[in-house]
Amino acid sequence: MKALFVSGDVGGARALIPVMEACERHSFPFAVCRHGHIVTEAPERWEWVHPDGTAETRTFFEENGVGVLVFATSSKDTTALTLARRARECLIPTIHVLDNWTSYALRLRMDGLPAFVPDVYTVMDDRALLEAEGDGVGGSVLHVTGQPALASLWEEYRSWQNSAAENSPGGVGPHSAGLTIVFVSEPVTHDQGATPASPGYRGYTEKEVLSLLCQTMQPCADRVKIAVLPHPREDRKELSRHWESERGLLEGGIVSVERGRNAIFGADGVVGMASILLYEAWLLGKPVMSLQPGLRVKPLRMLESREGVLFIDTCENTADRVKEWVSSIRPGARQTPLPELGLHEKAPENVFKLIERYAKEKKTDRMRSQS
Repeated sequence: MKALFVSGDVGGARALIPVMEACERHSFPFAVCRHGHIVTEAPERWEWVHPDGTAETRTFFEENGVGVLVFATSSKDTTALTLARRARECLIPTIHVLDNWTSYALRLRMDGLPAFVPDVYTVMDDRALLEAEGDGVGGSVLHVTGQPALASLWEEYRSWQNSAAENSPGGVGPHSAGLTIVFVSEPVTHDQGATPASPGYRGYTEKEVLSLLCQTMQPCADRVKIAVLPHPREDRKELSRHWESERGLLEGGIVSVERGRNAIFGADGVVGMASILLYEAWLLGKPVMSLQPGLRVKPLRMLESREGVLFIDTCENTADRVKEWVSSIRPGARQTPLPELGLHEKAPENVFKLIERYAKEKKTDRMRSQS
């Protein structure tokens, strides 16, 4: 009996790949659906299957020897959730791996059908556990495992620190006058809308936030450079045009990196909205500011109570607070990881143990039915 993995977007793919690597270390059979972003990052040496067409039939699972389905949901792509529903119909255990702190219950009904209940719903930490329960996810299926995509964060950061390149974020280069600040953008307008007419409207757009950042950073223009990091789904040219129209006296520009975390490695400080990259920067001990003016979506407050994070959800006194934040940053400071990183480092193994357990139970059930 093997595990079958399926996801759609970047976050889900990066949460599942370390779990598949754990399966490989333990010689546990698995396959991955050739669908979505995971195709661009997972190695070709793994077994690949095509979920389209036959995914709606029992034959698909039987021919591929699937004993447990491991999936990550997306804000737009419904393939993983659809396949999970098909697995349930075939009495195959399902494990949902959550990669962020938002939309706990909505993820399970984003295809317009009644909420799907997986056998296991993994969450990143105790905070996510409580919030998921409060959002309506049944406590009996919730398991705190850590976030698998963060397992290698500190190791990658140390490797980056020790590299001969003395890298800076994506070619923007260190600022001769002082600080390099990375702005982590997100496709907010595309995903949640630009006005209150959209059901998921956050209360702001990415352009409004970047404009506010540029405005409040003007007094600091002599000592900061802004590295603007686009989300993989954003229009880089459009974001660049907006930056150029709003930058004023600020130096900087759009950065190009293989992975977003490579940009935050070289940052003296990190600013953004609710991206998990802000959480990664916080875990590394870097100064972090979450700028979400007019915020009206409660789950996006996941950084609000993190010690050391400047959380701004109003435009009042923003300039003074930003100036104070910039003044507190020491250029080139080397960070030490926060204790919370320890849970995430164990996440791939924690999820693997759940896969192993449910696959064994499925195999036992099948043997009983055949006897």
